[in-house]
Amino acid sequence: MKVKLCQYPRKHGKKRYQMIRLQRMNGKNGVIFMVAKLKVLSLLLLLLLVGCEGIINETNDDGRIEAGTFILEVVDVYEGSDQLFDETPDGQRRLLIDVLLENTSETARSISALLMFELERPDGTKVGVELFDPNYVSPDGSLAAGAIRQATLVFFVPETENAWSLWFSPDTFSPGRVQVTIRLDEK
Repeated sequence: MKVKLCQYPRKHGKKRYQMIRLQRMNGKNGVIFMVAKLKVLSLLLLLLLVGCEGIINETNDDGRIEAGTFILEVVDVYEGSDQLFDETPDGQRRLLIDVLLENTSETARSISALLMFELERPDGTKVGVELFDPNYVSPDGSLAAGAIRQATLVFFVPETENAWSLWFSPDTFSPGRVQVTIRLDEK
């Protein structure tokens, strides 16, 4: 079977679709399939991301973890208290994780706590970062080349748990994540 890739004729001045024409070697008319570009590209991207994910933990001598163009350090883990307009749900506690992020690239990098950080409970369920907690400094925003930012990640976790895995994805569009084991020692 012979595969030929051709461009669909322009409609209203825009390229809308790609055609893939499959013709038999004996010269008979082939079968024509129309495939939307967006669907093909998103499928390829999904296959790339799912098939290539890995854990990248390279710890420096000082306990800092190199992850892509970032260096991550967990500075402190502690339990927070209720705030004036932000109460902790019943049966939960406010877990605070102070992190230090350093941009080792030669360009500014964007940081998004929602896309880059995730907490995994012992039973495997994931907990997202609390985004709108005005009482703590968020890591969100642009980080200049060579700059360092200290921020606090806020999570609500069950009162009965005291160990978790913090996952950090240094590049939201590339595979590879860092796993850091977090423990809250009772005092």
